[in-house]
Amino acid sequence: MKKELSDNESITQEVVGNAHIENYAIKMFLYADNEDRSGRFHK
Repeated sequence: MKKELSDNESITQEVVGNAHIENYAIKMFLYADNEDRSGRFHK
């Protein structure tokens, strides 16, 4: 799979990949926090 995605910096450079993961985690946390503060709970 690394060979197929060798042109993607997220795969070839660890720092870039970590930044993408961190941004996604922050996005997920903010969504959950906003839902919690609004009183909307999902299963």
